[in-house]
Amino acid sequence: MNNIFSVALTLPMLLSDMIFMTFPLEQILELREASQAEVIEYLSSSPVQIKVDSIFQCRTRYTSIENSDISPGDFYFRDGEFILFNLFTYSEYTTEDDNPLSHLNIQDLHQRFGPEVIRLRLRSSGFWPVHLVYPSAGVALRTTGNRTIMGISIFPPEALDEYLLIYDEPLPHGYYRPNPLPNTFSLDWLDRTLKMRYVSFSNLVEYLSPSPEQIQTQPVGKCSYYYTIIQNPDRHPGRFYFRKNNFTLFRVSLKDTPELSLLNPKDLRQRFGFYEFRFRARGSADFVHFVYPDAGVAFTTDGTTVYTIDLFPAISSQRFNLYDFTTFLEYVTMYDEPLPSIERSF
Repeated sequence: MNNIFSVALTLPMLLSDMIFMTFPLEQILELREASQAEVIEYLSSSPVQIKVDSIFQCRTRYTSIENSDISPGDFYFRDGEFILFNLFTYSEYTTEDDNPLSHLNIQDLHQRFGPEVIRLRLRSSGFWPVHLVYPSAGVALRTTGNRTIMGISIFPPEALDEYLLIYDEPLPHGYYRPNPLPNTFSLDWLDRTLKMRYVSFSNLVEYLSPSPEQIQTQPVGKCSYYYTIIQNPDRHPGRFYFRKNNFTLFRVSLKDTPELSLLNPKDLRQRFGFYEFRFRARGSADFVHFVYPDAGVAFTTDGTTVYTIDLFPAISSQRFNLYDFTTFLEYVTMYDEPLPSIERSF
């Protein structure tokens, strides 16, 4: 630790302010092993930059240490032991140029700190941002739908419970059960899920092992048909829709599955080719709904983030097969999306 800390102390002098225009992730990870006195020395904090107070919902009082001229963010100690480093960018940094986290890529961090992840929805912010906690790594990220990192926390992995207590964020139900989700979101995952369209209703139920509450029967969208909807996010993200035991639709959304933001809409368009329908999504003028009938794939995006992915029975290569075309019309009807004027061009 002494060698690590001595290097950390000399970096500000060797590189001046340049390195601290961005967030020094590696140094902060190493400083988890530093004492309170060592961090004060590292930051060259003045007495007014050292405070004792509680944090958010936690009544425990912590010593906070900061000096933005040396490093962005705040260090928190309890009884002289490192507990937390926090850096938020909600209002302090208004542009990408002065955001110290702008150089970090959420997909790279996800691959580095995963696969184990806890998905939490911050209580104070509604839908955005998403709170992703990597318990084994002692790292947490707050990210928006456009994959921008809005905040980062670093804590000792053994202090996970205290970290969650500070933010009043309980562990999600069933967290300690095996969860295969964090490694799944890629084009390979999508290809595997496409094959699940051909799994029988009984085999899918066996695979998902849903509870009674995770199987529902109800109409969807503008359709008068009743669908059986099956889900179990601990086994597979998204919802599977069946009508008369026949697969009709699979849908996964960013609202329920934040890791969907790891998929790039440009990669999806390259994967499924140029043949597509484009609908203006009804929920927002900034969203476009791309539909690939011959692949049985559709997704909604604002150009940078994938918000939903739909899989439905693909139209056959002949494209005039009545059954296949009927299933495509059913998909369009479910979401009240009128076909464009080129509907018969295929």
